Parts: sequence; structure tokens; C-alpha cells
Amino acid sequence: MSESKNQRSPSSMITRQSVSTPAHWSVEQWVEYLDEKFARHRKERTEDVTQMIASIKEVVDRVEETMTTQGQEILKLRELATE
Repeated sequence: MSESKNQRSPSSMITRQSVSTPAHWSVEQWVEYLDEKFARHRKERTEDVTQMIASIKEVVDRVEETMTTQGQEILKLRELATE
């Protein structure tokens, strides 16, 4: 009974994350599939990181602008205080 449970038919499919791939693929087919999957994943992560960097730059620009404005105000106050 346990033997029949462990046997797979040649047309069985491996399903993961809603992607079906034939269990009988050759090594070359698996390599091509995994290369494409890796390339797609890498592209998506690169886009994510690029967006994060752009967001960080926006925050840095705002902080620099605020610091510059505050620095100018401090200099004006020092000038007024020394007059």
C-alpha cells in the first residue's frame, strides 16, 4: 500500500507558488527555467532597491534643505545678538 502512494505517474506535475512545472523535465530544461526565474527575481529586487534609494534621496534632500534653512536662521540670530 505504501508503495503505491510513493509512485508518481510520468505526467505528474510539481506545483509551487501557482507555477506548474513537469516533473520529467531534463536538466537543461530545469536550468533554463531556473535561470529565467532567477533573472526575473533579480530584476524585481533591483527595481525595489532602486525605488528605496530614490525614497531615501528624497528624505535626505528635505533634511539637507531644512538644515540649511535652520543654519541660515542661526547665523542671522547670531548677527542680531552681536549688534
